[in-house]
Amino acid sequence: MHTDTAHRFLKLAIIGVSTLLFSAQLIVSTSFAQEEGQEPPAYEHLKQLEPFVGKWQGKFDPPGNAPLGTITVTTAWVGNKSYLYSEVLYTPDGMDAVLNQGNTMIGYNWKTKSVHAWEFGWVTQTSMPVVVTENKMMMEGGEVFSRNENRTPKTTTVELTDPNTIVTTSHHLKNGQRVAYEHLTLKRIE
Repeated sequence: MHTDTAHRFLKLAIIGVSTLLFSAQLIVSTSFAQEEGQEPPAYEHLKQLEPFVGKWQGKFDPPGNAPLGTITVTTAWVGNKSYLYSEVLYTPDGMDAVLNQGNTMIGYNWKTKSVHAWEFGWVTQTSMPVVVTENKMMMEGGEVFSRNENRTPKTTTVELTDPNTIVTTSHHLKNGQRVAYEHLTLKRIE
């Protein structure tokens, strides 16, 4: 097997295992704190995110030399509605390969009394606060754990522009200036 391909598969396996372990820990911890048949207390703080649940898809022009492709985002409740889980898949045009671009868990942080996101990607893992308003969420700053020394905190805004359309915009800081590096329009497919 080619070394680059082996490294890609290893990265996918590591991301998958870390996300699975993190998800299992979250699900187990919430199941003990809840009585039978009751909504978990965290859901009260997260219910504004309900319109984002579903399967979404759109065209993606990745940075660098990667080919154009399709992004598919599947968002669902886990842990009996204590967390919102999103999986992002990228399919390059003209290829059968599907690549996992990352996973995000959004939950209520009882310590800070705020909504929080944990994002696991190819190069970075990010922990950041989430501001939720009607039909919009903004994830900003937070801690970025990266192999790439130049990675800076980012801001991602996800807005439900109508019941079947999400627009996401991401920025990072470069020389003190906000620089847009990703803009996607996703349509609900399920």
